[in-house]
Amino acid sequence: KAYLELRGATHFTPNTSNTTIAKYSISWLKRFVDNDTRYEQFLCPLPSTSLTIAEYRGNCPHTS
Repeated sequence: KAYLELRGATHFTPNTSNTTIAKYSISWLKRFVDNDTRYEQFLCPLPSTSLTIAEYRGNCPHTS
């Protein structure tokens, strides 16, 4: 499981080009839907808060 909160995001943020959303959503989908462990490197360790990430919650390591 994972929870990502973007800093300064609005309800319409998913309608815009956003590399943070792309990086974490594609990595999560590839890791868990396709069961492709190569994407684990983009999910673990958990990202720290930053200019774009207000909060991130999840657990590492992931096990199949």
